[in-house]
Amino acid sequence: MLLVGGFAMGDIDATDGNALRNMMTMNFETAYFFARPLFRHMLGLGYGRLAFMGARPALRPEQGKSALAYALSKSLLFELAEILNAEAKGKNVVASVIAPSTIDTPVNRQSMPGADPNNWVKPADIAALLEFICSKEGDALREPVYKIYNNS
Repeated sequence: MLLVGGFAMGDIDATDGNALRNMMTMNFETAYFFARPLFRHMLGLGYGRLAFMGARPALRPEQGKSALAYALSKSLLFELAEILNAEAKGKNVVASVIAPSTIDTPVNRQSMPGADPNNWVKPADIAALLEFICSKEGDALREPVYKIYNNS
C-alpha cells in the first residue's frame, strides 16, 4: 500500500513552480518510484495488489481549485493505476486507488476546528477497505477506484 503523500492549499495564483514540483514529488513521484519495482515483482509472481492513496479533489475539479498542486499530483495516481492495470491485464496484478474525502486526523481537527469530524472518513475505515482489497474476497476486483467519503 502506497499511502505516503502531502497536502498544500493554493489556487492558480498561489501555485508557483516550486509548489507544483513539491506536490508532484510527494504525491506522484514517491508512489511511482515505489510502485515500479513492486509492480515488476508482482508480475513475476503472477499475483499482487497495489493500493494508491488518491483524493476526492483529484476527481472533483470544483474541490481542487483551492488546492491545485495537490489535486493535480493526486490525479496522476488514477492515470498510473489505469496504465498499470492495462499492462497487467490477465496477470492477476491489480492497482487500486482509494479516494477519501477529509480524513479524521489530529492535524485536520486542529486546522478545521469548526468542522464536524463525525462526517469525515475514519482511518479505521480506510484500513478495513485496504484489507478487503488485499484479501481473497477482493481477488475478483479489477481496475477499481474506491470513493470513501463518509458523510462529507
